[in-house]
Amino acid sequence: MERHVEHAWDRLLNNEVVVCDLLAVLAAAEQGPLQALLGTSSEISVRREASTGGGRADLLISDDTGVVAVVEVKLSADEHGDQLAKYQTAHPAARLFYASLEQEVGGLDSRWKPIDLSELFALWTGAGDATTRAMAEQARRFTSMLSQESRGPLGAPGRSTASLPIALRRTAAQLSRTSPGLGTSAGKTSGGGNPLMLAWKESSTRPGLWWVVDVRCRNRYDSDMAWDLRLGLEADRTLLPLRNRLMTDMLDGLRTPAVKKALDTPVATISAADEHQGLKSTPRAPRNLPVEKLCFYDRRGAVIYTRHRLDVSRLDSHGLGELINRSLGYLAALADAAPDFAVGDPAE
Repeated sequence: MERHVEHAWDRLLNNEVVVCDLLAVLAAAEQGPLQALLGTSSEISVRREASTGGGRADLLISDDTGVVAVVEVKLSADEHGDQLAKYQTAHPAARLFYASLEQEVGGLDSRWKPIDLSELFALWTGAGDATTRAMAEQARRFTSMLSQESRGPLGAPGRSTASLPIALRRTAAQLSRTSPGLGTSAGKTSGGGNPLMLAWKESSTRPGLWWVVDVRCRNRYDSDMAWDLRLGLEADRTLLPLRNRLMTDMLDGLRTPAVKKALDTPVATISAADEHQGLKSTPRAPRNLPVEKLCFYDRRGAVIYTRHRLDVSRLDSHGLGELINRSLGYLAALADAAPDFAVGDPAE
């Protein structure tokens, strides 16, 4: 596939809405492939974003008896609340398909059948209409390429930007399966649409305080593929004073040289070239000024953190999972060694 064509398909299929629209177009052009998938000879129709009584399903397939199948498509976003459970309740007799680019999808109810998006598009590669065949083959080839790329290094040269959120979702699913008590979320930033992943774990000795790791791409179209590793703390409102003091006590361990020494691996390395050593500004008398205004970055007041440049040229989804676990463990160890945490000061 020529590079300019790849770029066009990258932009086209980097959006779940467009992917669903393309599937609906193929189904409207020739319904035989879907009939074969469902094992029916009845005439069927496909509706997009159809109300199910519990939300709007990506694809709702019906025959003269009613809804016979629901197809949910996922690329980079997490499931919204309990949407899948609502679809099951709304259509108890329908067959349920979860279409994504991940070979392993964790946490699905047994009624949902995972199906690879490239396999779904492949249903139309033998269509009678030449245009339908051509569109289906291009979509199959591109989604197959995304699936393969999402298993390689995040910073591999020439990789499609659309494969990055898929790799992060794979990491999130892996951590959810293997790390009890760890919360994860993977998707895109609300501003620039850059891939990001969050992981958090509540303190085992101080309920209401969470260690937080945030990994995100600064600019998915940048040839340098610059990424950030953010290490921080989140707290219930009543524990914000403790959080601020604790981050100050952990300050030496949160500077870039210390983070690099603790977290560098052969596949994940922290850049040492940082003017403020991971901080927003140079610390000055931290006990006399509001700590979040002093030197730490602040995410809407909920999380304060330090930010470090992460080299992802050799880092794949598995290595990212290891880095996140190491980072959470490192934050917990720093807190255990901090005076304010060790003595268990009451919240102010």
